[in-house]
This record gives sequence, C-alpha cells and structure tokens, in this order.
Amino acid sequence: MPNSGPAAATASALEALLAPARTEILALLEWGGPASVRRLAAALGRKPGNLYYHLAQLERGGWLSVEPRPDGKSGEMVYSRSLQPFDPAAATDLERRALVGQIGNAQMRQAGRESMSAALAGQIGAQGSVRRIKLRLSPAARAEVHGLLHSLESLLRREAARNAGDPAGDLFSLTLALLPVSEEFASAPPSQG
Repeated sequence: MPNSGPAAATASALEALLAPARTEILALLEWGGPASVRRLAAALGRKPGNLYYHLAQLERGGWLSVEPRPDGKSGEMVYSRSLQPFDPAAATDLERRALVGQIGNAQMRQAGRESMSAALAGQIGAQGSVRRIKLRLSPAARAEVHGLLHSLESLLRREAARNAGDPAGDLFSLTLALLPVSEEFASAPPSQG
C-alpha cells in the first residue's frame, strides 16, 4: 500500500514534482494503475525515451516503485505509485510551501505552452477552451466549487481507467487552479517585465 503523501513528501520529494510531465505521470499511475513506460508514453502523447529521465527523478524522490512486468515480457518494467498524492495544506514549513508554489507555477507555464500550441493550430474554440476569472466566493460557493471539481476529477479518473490499456481519443490537457488571492496582489498594477 502506498505511503501517505503528506507525511512522506519531504522537500526533496516535492522537488521531483517541479516538471509538469512528472505530475502527469503520477496522475496516470494514480488513476489508471501500474503501467509500463510504453503505456505511459502512449497515454501522454510522448515518446517513451522522453519519459525515462522523469521516471528516474520520481523514483529518486520516492514517488514510484519499479518492478519487472509480471509476465516477464522482454525485461519491461512496470511503474506504480509509492506515495499518495500530496496535500498542499500539509506543507507547514516555508521551504515546502515555496516548492508547492513552484510546482503550481511549472504547471501553469506548461498550460501556457499548450494553450499557445492549440491557438496556433486553430483548435481553441473548435475543440478546446480557455477561461480565467477572478471573483469573490462565499464559503458556500467555495464548497460547491470544490464539489464540482471533485465530480470532474471522478469523471477524469473513470476515463483514465477506461483508456488505461489502450489510449483512445484525442489528447487534451486540463489545468485547474482554485487559489485564494491576497488583497495586496489583487489590486497591484501588473509588473513591468
């Protein structure tokens, strides 16, 4: 059984999550179960050779365990999660809080690259969408949003499990961030950079 993420996610374990590809790999393993590098690559739309470095970093960070394929097929290895998802609220020290922020920034940068790619291909609007809103939420509305996000995650888990053996359909990226905004930053002028 995987270890608890919040208890086991040290700063060095969180550093392994600084590349968006690694959080994508962990989500697939969480939702679709153990997988070979070929299956992960097919599900992510990447070449298998491009994943080995990320898999090694996740293993080094304690997030993965690696075993030979049960059927012994050509020495292929199977990767599975060894830590549960990390709860950012468990980051009580400043170092881990900063790493949680860096992980979020990395994921947003990846979403920006994917958004630009989709826009240049003429796919935003036809197949995808981009939305951003900043608003005040009451505690009841915040709870409702969390419930909807949980329902969305359940749908995505089912789809990932259904496609675990044979990825089918078009590849999409979904990046969500529901973040409290400091009043100090809410009214600050945009940075000049």
